Amino acid sequence: MPTIQSMPGTGSDEEISDDDNIPDAQPTYVTSRQSTTPLASWDVFRDPPPPNASLSENSDKYMSVTVKCLKVFAYLLTFAAVLVGGVITKGIMLLMASQLKNKKTLPLCTRDYNNLRPEKDYMVTIPAAENVAWAWMIFFAYIIPEMGSWFRSMRMCIFKKWTRAPFID
Repeated sequence: MPTIQSMPGTGSDEEISDDDNIPDAQPTYVTSRQSTTPLASWDVFRDPPPPNASLSENSDKYMSVTVKCLKVFAYLLTFAAVLVGGVITKGIMLLMASQLKNKKTLPLCTRDYNNLRPEKDYMVTIPAAENVAWAWMIFFAYIIPEMGSWFRSMRMCIFKKWTRAPFID
């Protein structure tokens, strides 16, 4: 009866006796890129790619590095655009909300009026009609994105297939 050594990586060095039906732990084919480690019978089709030998293949490495750098740049640019847009919209909302105070008085700039005395401070009161206009601007600033989402949802419901969610969900 022949004896067979245990497979590499099994952790056992004792000999196992069996019949001749078990294949050796050597690959069934020979290539020019033969690995120094023996392959197990279940891993004989492992074929790692060859090292880059030509200049055109090496330039692909530089191309992949360039693509990665461009992706990072695109991520940073997108982050900056979203951050700046968010700050601007939040500032505009705060500006509109600050205009809603009733009977708001502000100092008048006398530089544009030649017939007013510059040494005297003039105050102006904002009329109620302007407060109403600012309230409508805030309403439209909030409702327009909601209407866009509603139109998109209705378009998807009307022109595309959809299924109703189960009651349990």
